[in-house]
Amino acid sequence: MQHVDAGQLWLDKTSKGERVVYIQSVTQNFGGYVNAISYNFAKNTRRYTQIKLAGFHAQFRCLAT
Repeated sequence: MQHVDAGQLWLDKTSKGERVVYIQSVTQNFGGYVNAISYNFAKNTRRYTQIKLAGFHAQFRCLAT
């Protein structure tokens, strides 16, 4: 299982389309969170988001470290 760390790119494929998530930092507080910038290329949008580490690997696939 790929370790989640700052500077990585992860891909999320959902029924709503694909988005790429750039990891800014990982916080271990409250069970662990990823602070990231989410890019949705189909909608041409970018937003800051927090994602729980629990279940992260089931949803995302690592693109680059």
